[in-house]
Amino acid sequence: MKKKIVGIIILGLFSWGSLFFDLGKCSGGEQYSYQPPAICGTPLLYNEALKLYKLFGKPTRLPKDILIKMGRLDAFGKLLKAEVGDRESFWAWNFDTKTYYQLNATLKKIGIHCYVFVEEGQNVSSTVLNNIANEFDTNIYPTDTSIFGSEPNVDGDTRITILLLDIKDGYTGSGGYIAGYYHAVNEYNDPHSNLREMFYMDLNPGQPGTIQFYGTLAHELQHMIHFNQDGNEETWINEGCSTLAEFLCGYGHDSNIGEFLESPDNGLINWGNDLPDYGQVYLFLFYLWEKYGGNSFITQLTQNPENGIQGVNTTLSASGYSDDFNTVFSNWAVANYLDNTSIEGGKYGYDGLNITDFRPEGIYLSNTWNSYPVTSSGSVEHYAADYIKFTDGSNVTFSFNGNNLNDFRVFIIDETYSPQVSSISLDSNNDGTSSTFTSFSSLVMIPMSVSSLGWKSYSYSSEGVSNGGKDYKYYFPYFTEKTGYWTGVAFSNCSTTHDVNINIELYDQTGTISESLPKRALPPRGQEAFVVSSSSGTIQEGWMLITSDQPLTGLCFFGTSGTGVDKYMADITLIKATATTLHVPHVAQNEEWDTTILICNPNDNDTTATLTYIFPKGEAGESKDYNIPAWGSIKIELLKHLNGATVSGGKVEISATQGIAGFALYDNIKTGKRCYAGISAVEPEEVGK
Repeated sequence: MKKKIVGIIILGLFSWGSLFFDLGKCSGGEQYSYQPPAICGTPLLYNEALKLYKLFGKPTRLPKDILIKMGRLDAFGKLLKAEVGDRESFWAWNFDTKTYYQLNATLKKIGIHCYVFVEEGQNVSSTVLNNIANEFDTNIYPTDTSIFGSEPNVDGDTRITILLLDIKDGYTGSGGYIAGYYHAVNEYNDPHSNLREMFYMDLNPGQPGTIQFYGTLAHELQHMIHFNQDGNEETWINEGCSTLAEFLCGYGHDSNIGEFLESPDNGLINWGNDLPDYGQVYLFLFYLWEKYGGNSFITQLTQNPENGIQGVNTTLSASGYSDDFNTVFSNWAVANYLDNTSIEGGKYGYDGLNITDFRPEGIYLSNTWNSYPVTSSGSVEHYAADYIKFTDGSNVTFSFNGNNLNDFRVFIIDETYSPQVSSISLDSNNDGTSSTFTSFSSLVMIPMSVSSLGWKSYSYSSEGVSNGGKDYKYYFPYFTEKTGYWTGVAFSNCSTTHDVNINIELYDQTGTISESLPKRALPPRGQEAFVVSSSSGTIQEGWMLITSDQPLTGLCFFGTSGTGVDKYMADITLIKATATTLHVPHVAQNEEWDTTILICNPNDNDTTATLTYIFPKGEAGESKDYNIPAWGSIKIELLKHLNGATVSGGKVEISATQGIAGFALYDNIKTGKRCYAGISAVEPEEVGK
């Protein structure tokens, strides 16, 4: 569903704002904590601009007598010199009433490439006015014109008028507003023409001198240039180029990318002037720019007389590419989900942005299935895509049936290991069946329409069985990545027929901080060893909870990364179950040996663990209670537990109020020797069994 601009408030910075920007690329750029969602007014004037273009063609120098009559030239045909303080009357458009009106404005600043006028009754500081002219002259104008081409010049004046005003857009203090617009009527001899190159910039709630404001300047200048280069270009291409202009001028990625990712079933070529439209066309033009020749491709596209899809096709061909529009669109639709440049030459991802920066969960999934068989249906807009996820299946085959009056393509991404992208071959009726996927943890089907006509409906089904469904839990009572230390794990899949999906959760010793690591997957009988690390760096010491959908065997390794006798590595076997009674079968604490006992509490409540030292002949020694916080862990040095006493053997018995897991680290490193081991804390069998 498209989100309409009118009447919505969304916290954050919106078009022309940017989530990511470089203040060093503009002068005097200010940031504010909030601006309402903004749109461009130019598309709302497209029909009138197109009518003028069809009647009169590309803008050309207006006749001298007209310019003299309108006060643009003196009686000798020379351009009248403008001076700061000049007061002029301008025509503008009222978007609320859809009528023209006149306003008075005063020339406040003359730049190299611009005049900056301010509507009477509005106040803009001289510092901000200087910054606007400087930013336009030194960054926006040279960047836009070098990439997109030259602007029209109907009055013989090389400067462009920037009119700062309160655009009449119905804004009353809440909801959306129009940040700026370019109106092609000013290029022609029309009763409502200002007979000059100009655009209009909003002052309420628009904030001059901000990154958002400068992005709008770059955006609207591209519209002016595009009208001069290809005046009847389709709106979605024109707006895509304008949002790209913001990026190319240094103001970051369009902030409506997230809006599109939440509504991907949004027709690319069907412009509606809604927030998802801006994010969508920006992503598509950014993808073209990134994958097909950068600035030179965009220059050719802007100046290509062909429009829309045909303009992209002829530009691709002229640039030496064999891909056509439908191929580019298909790859782009896959990239919007996968965003992985490590496969297929990088065509399924972006180099210059991360999709999850704009929507952490990635693009919206229309359905997720985890049991089989499946039969369902859907519909997709023209030149749009749906994303349907399937998890944990075996021997699954997918069938697709699209309406035969459309043109569909269907891709499948197997994410079980390194992502693999395949497609379903469809016949002339848009019907097809995939190959069989023997075992997978995650697949995504992407049905898409690559047509501007036809019915949008489709159906799909899958045959196969689900993988298990049981959760297995395992425990490693210790994790460390303190300075100079590291932790690794090794897992083996016990299943000979199914993949295994492995989740690792890190917990700190207090139990208050946790982190889920990226899911790992192994094929039947597969094995993997790797170093575990907290991506946030906030968990320096704690423990690990392992969950999987197939049984595992495994080890945990931890050690130091130093040199000489300080370098060691110990291991502990994967613990399959917790227990309220555990025995560490051998300990020593003396001039040669140290023992440290490590326990984790994988429960929602604190646990009391009682540790009792037992002498080799069975006598009970020192016994103490230790509190272990919920989902926390503890490290107990036997030397402290024994109050400094030494022992050369014996064991430790542990009893707890809830199920726990534990082990002991046993070493003689302090002597300069290098003996060390992890000793499992095991649950004793019941007496008499």
